[in-house]
Amino acid sequence: MTAPPDPAAGLARSDLATIVLRRERGSYRDFMRSYQVIVDGEVAAKIKRGQTLTLPIPAGRHEIFIRIDWCRSPVVEVDAGSGQVIEMSCEPAGSSKEGLGAVIGQATESYIRLSRL
Repeated sequence: MTAPPDPAAGLARSDLATIVLRRERGSYRDFMRSYQVIVDGEVAAKIKRGQTLTLPIPAGRHEIFIRIDWCRSPVVEVDAGSGQVIEMSCEPAGSSKEGLGAVIGQATESYIRLSRL
């Protein structure tokens, strides 16, 4: 398996921003599974329950969402300035019962909550 392309490759440090993403520990839903972090349509990383992840990204506008299987968070757009640190948080959205709806094809784009802090 090859590593995903590094969106920051070849850029000067001054052309970079940083996303600091924390996955909350609170819920037991998905507690043994990793979420994929999608930046501009590409898998940028995986994040486990309770983990904090630091991702360098090129300065500019980006679309970010979190995915597991066929379920995901809504897309969050960020306009990252050079040198800016963007703090975000993700966690399962709703209760375990509400998560069950995703199994039958309901609420697949609101299964995970992604928030900018």
